[in-house]
Amino acid sequence: MNSLVLASYNATFVARTKRMPAIGETIAAEEFRIEHGGKGSNQAIALQRLGCRTSIIASIGKDAFGDLAIKKWKEEGLNTNNVKFSEKGTGIAFVFLFPDSSNAIVIARNANEEINSEMVDRALERSSFDVFLTVFEVNPEIAMYAIKKAASKGKTVLNPAPAVRLSPEELDGITAITPNESEFKVMSGYSPEDKVDMEALADKYLNHVEVVAVTLGENGSFIATKQKKKIIPAYTTKPIDVTGAGDAWNAAFAYMIGKGEDPFYAAEFANAAGAFLVSRKRERKDLVENLPYESEVYEIMNESRRG
Repeated sequence: MNSLVLASYNATFVARTKRMPAIGETIAAEEFRIEHGGKGSNQAIALQRLGCRTSIIASIGKDAFGDLAIKKWKEEGLNTNNVKFSEKGTGIAFVFLFPDSSNAIVIARNANEEINSEMVDRALERSSFDVFLTVFEVNPEIAMYAIKKAASKGKTVLNPAPAVRLSPEELDGITAITPNESEFKVMSGYSPEDKVDMEALADKYLNHVEVVAVTLGENGSFIATKQKKKIIPAYTTKPIDVTGAGDAWNAAFAYMIGKGEDPFYAAEFANAAGAFLVSRKRERKDLVENLPYESEVYEIMNESRRG
């Protein structure tokens, strides 16, 4: 199976603190590290680890962080023929981790903004894929351009993060959209705090997409098709760090959609992938180093059945 990912890459600065500082306040971090990041890059690496031959479309800076990105992608086995080196600096993300395992993230797109339609056209012309995946950490207009063109060649999954408002008509022809609950509200014109009827909202989009998949964190995921709507429960795990849970989930979901699996089963598999990631089962704390391989996802699923 093959996948093509239109990806963001961000060199990620991670600080663990007791709380967010107030305006004008300086506080000390309890821990700091720099690691690989970017939703698209994380998802591409996760797809490759799950057993999918993955090509990446990306733009990184001509700097030390860009060098680290290309080195990592090649180590993981990604096809990097569609990667551009930009005069802009590599994308940057600042992640703040809190004691309750929640987080807050600020990104600067930088080189990610330089992915253009010509890059997309070249990649689509020379790539064959079963599933195309993209995010909005690149220019959302380019992401939408790419996924619409990709729809004629394979299945398509849009992870609309960070969220922008999108009418259902704008998503016509896309296989699946995978926002989290807040993103689904924002893309529908609501604020994250608003109470909405999730099923009614999904119905509006199901006139234009095949699957609406909304991740609900510890509550699992809400999956809707025209025929059926269901919440797929989360796998029980002790969360160590929830950063990247959505990336593990999206890659696993896209992997199963690309294989032609039922979206409800795809969500079960994706929930298990997210559970593995947040439990940080490996000794290293880095998000990317904790992305699961396919056998590890099935292990989570089998442990739950045995329990």
